[in-house]
Order: sequence, then structure tokens, then C-alpha cells
Amino acid sequence: MKKITKKGISVYVSWVMIIALVILLGVLMYNWTLSQVKKSSEDLEKRTDESFCVGVSFNVDEICQNSQILYINITNTQNIKIEKLHFRLIDLYGNSESKEKEISLYPDETEIDFDILKQGTLSNVKITPIVKKEGQEIFCQEQSVEKEDIAQC
Repeated sequence: MKKITKKGISVYVSWVMIIALVILLGVLMYNWTLSQVKKSSEDLEKRTDESFCVGVSFNVDEICQNSQILYINITNTQNIKIEKLHFRLIDLYGNSESKEKEISLYPDETEIDFDILKQGTLSNVKITPIVKKEGQEIFCQEQSVEKEDIAQC
């Protein structure tokens, strides 16, 4: 009796199918990622208007913290109402956390003891105003205020 030692083609076909599937998944992921990046960049362009943000300004009059709350006194120093504030909180270990809080701060108005819930001790805070123009929120990045070495209350 002769022993048959032929390998079947099915092994090679299965490898080709697996490689084709991996390539297809890679192309799909690439297209999805590309569409997400385009969508995010378009949204960011809509949310920034440098010419409108020139009229936005605020002062952080006082800032202090305890273990759970950041207390801030803020004054709107220009003629555009600030709708929200975006906070980037950085702790002693370099970990960052972002928060947004509605404020409705009218021109020449001061918000006293405005509080933000947080965790741990912060080393620095970056506060960015958000205003509305024709119903669209505008993120005024260039008007941000950064505070370091925040005292304990």
C-alpha cells in the first residue's frame, strides 16, 4: 500500500482568507479613525473664534483648596457674558482632570466662592472661558488663566 503524503490546498486557502480578513479590518479601522479625526477637527474649528474671544476676559481674584473642593473668586472684566468655565486640574503627581461648570458671569460681575469638586491636592489649574455666539459655544483658549501653587483654605 502506498501512503498518500499530499498536503491539501485548504490550508493555504485558509491562510489567504485570514490575511485578507486582517487587511479588511485594518482598512475599516483606518477609515473610521480618519472620519472621527475630521469630525473632531471640524467641531473644534466651530468652537473657536479668535476675533470674538478678544472681548472676553476675567480675573481670578482668589483661589484656594481643601482636600475635596477648589474655591475660586472670579470677576468678568470685559463686556461679554461668560456662560461656562472649563477647568484643567493638575494634581501633585501630574495627573490631569478636566471639568466644565456653568457660571453665567455677566460683565463686571464677581462670582464669590465658586466651588469645583476635585480629588487630592492640586499643583496647578488652567481656567478657560466658554461664551455663546449665535447659540454656538465658543471655547476661548487664548483667554485662559493658569494658576500655580494653590494655597490651602
